[in-house]
Amino acid sequence: MTILTTTLNKILHESVDQNFIKDLAADQWYTKEEVTAEVERIAEVFKKNGLKPDDALIIAVPNSYRFVLFYLAALTSGITITSVNPEIPARELERILVKRPYRGVLLEEFREDLLTDQEIVDSFKLTQNQDLFGNQLLITEENYANGRTLLTESSVAIQMFTSGTTGEPKTVGISHEQLFAATRNIRESHQLTDEDITYVCLPLFHINAQVISLLSTILSDGKIVIGKKFSARSFWSIITDEKITWVSVAPAILTILLKRQQPDTKISHNLRFIRSASAPLAPSIAESFEKTFNVPVIESYGMTEAASQICINPLPPEKHIFGSVGKPYGLELKIVNEENQLLTPEIVGDIVIRGANVIDYYVDRPDNTDFKDGWFYTGDVGYLNDEGYLFIVGRKKEVINRGGEKISPYEVEDVLLQLPEIDNAAVVGVPDPIIGQKVAAFIVLKPDITESQQLLKKIQQHCENQLSAFKRPEFYYFVKELPAGPTGKIQRKKLIEQFT
Repeated sequence: MTILTTTLNKILHESVDQNFIKDLAADQWYTKEEVTAEVERIAEVFKKNGLKPDDALIIAVPNSYRFVLFYLAALTSGITITSVNPEIPARELERILVKRPYRGVLLEEFREDLLTDQEIVDSFKLTQNQDLFGNQLLITEENYANGRTLLTESSVAIQMFTSGTTGEPKTVGISHEQLFAATRNIRESHQLTDEDITYVCLPLFHINAQVISLLSTILSDGKIVIGKKFSARSFWSIITDEKITWVSVAPAILTILLKRQQPDTKISHNLRFIRSASAPLAPSIAESFEKTFNVPVIESYGMTEAASQICINPLPPEKHIFGSVGKPYGLELKIVNEENQLLTPEIVGDIVIRGANVIDYYVDRPDNTDFKDGWFYTGDVGYLNDEGYLFIVGRKKEVINRGGEKISPYEVEDVLLQLPEIDNAAVVGVPDPIIGQKVAAFIVLKPDITESQQLLKKIQQHCENQLSAFKRPEFYYFVKELPAGPTGKIQRKKLIEQFT
């Protein structure tokens, strides 16, 4: 047992008749007693099929009550969980399977494309007559655990892959100890109690929904309402009807909600705040959202390597600053230069962190240079102000270098988004043989706006008024949509490829 599994079991066995999880698709609440009984039953199914501590299991199941049961059953059994998109293509699943030996794969029953894929079929057998809510469990008879059956704090609880936006994805293994430390930081900084009810609308196969919304709420003895996916049409009615007290979203969701008219009914007074993470949040969007809906928007900053959260803006009535991702919570953070020297406030440099929730190495790259002297080099660039609030300039590989001048794509994007005609924008550095990079802006116009030379001149004039000459885009492209990942993070690499 670990402190994580011990705490989970303690909470599950207290106040057993209390409503605990609601699946919106089924429109049904489940009590702790029902959850616990199913978790224990599924854990026994896993055990009978040979899964034990240190074995690795892929879970490819959509947001649902079932996902939570499978997740808790594996976690409390000491099985290492890799959660993936339930719609994962066969070729991508094959690439994951070669990264490490997996003992099992839990799939949706309808995934005939995976169940008939020869390479996958050759690796596993399909279990029969197991009650897993229609899900299929592929299992291998090989024992990859090397006889290790003792669950410890250093045992890997979950394994995920970085997004790979700047290169080949890396494998992140988060231990039970690191995962519990992360949830402790989240519970304290969000001031979570057993009175809280959260709405899960982000995909549970990502670190944000999985650790911040799901695990942290369970460990605070709160309640969870699970939606299969985000729906702008039903968002506010769910918030009101289910008495939601907080919700974690991506900036893209805030933008979509702003496009729609205000909800017909008054927003529930139970809603304490909306938390934004997973991608940069433009200050203009945050400010507009707060004014429109009168709900605090709390921007935060995290990454898989820190088991989710690194920084968060303080909750009301404390000050939160638009454009800042807040203050470090529960870990150490510093800004250093190329010579690894500590930088003073307002000076831009590399963001490095260390703490109980931060990993020490990548599973597939143990000698990776991102780890130095106990610190993890995040790959992000930013600065701290005099009050300790962090401002992110961008990914080190995304910061635009125009003849030696460093430009934050986020700053230019925020200026573009101030214009009412622009729905979305992304700024990248494109290759230039003389000065290295030039600034290019990809712009999505609002549905009722038509591209024109007059509009382009207005945009250029706005940038001239708001930005120094070297920061202004030299190329403007009007596009129908921006390439983005499942959490709404813009895939800038694809935009650069489009340009070249």
